[in-house]
Amino acid sequence: MNLAVVGHPSTLVDAILEQAAARGISAECVASLHHADDFDCVAFDLPSTDESVLLDDAADFSGITARIDADLMRFLAEIRNASVALARRGGGKIFVLTQEDSASYYLTVPQSPIASRARIAAAKSLAKEVFRMGVEINVLDVQSFAEQAPESAWIAARADLKAYALRFHPVTAAAVARAVVGLCEMDCRCFAGMVIPVGVGFPEGNL
Repeated sequence: MNLAVVGHPSTLVDAILEQAAARGISAECVASLHHADDFDCVAFDLPSTDESVLLDDAADFSGITARIDADLMRFLAEIRNASVALARRGGGKIFVLTQEDSASYYLTVPQSPIASRARIAAAKSLAKEVFRMGVEINVLDVQSFAEQAPESAWIAARADLKAYALRFHPVTAAAVARAVVGLCEMDCRCFAGMVIPVGVGFPEGNL
């Protein structure tokens, strides 16, 4: 299997590539699918725009929203390209990683609710169109993982995170990577158009 991770080097992307290599899977991180070799599975990295700055009264609102819009347009073009390429090869899997942002209420972690919700809507809509061509598209809604904040921040937030199992031990990027690669390896068409929570406790949409 050949896995293309669309994004830029990061803690999570590096963990996915490391996990893939450990399982003997060919994987590469690419900024665009135009620069990828043939692939059977595509994983889109978490949105790169940190929208928490929109809460700042001094924020450049128009500039930030323009960047969010540009990022979304790039994502839509890339997921379309991936869908077409996989359909022509007889099928494959696409996983769209989004950031579940509940923890951002209690500690400073990256958040991208606008981009994440837009990606979820686009992925679910496109999944309906391409499943008949053998292309499975699913969303992995990733809860904040340990490396996204210092350990001291997690400890300080424990009292407020009482509804989450992660108040004791937040999941790691390596654990998320194992879930991503494991799903890529599945050879049965058992789900498509789904939003799959990745984390512990009570992520949004998992009640």
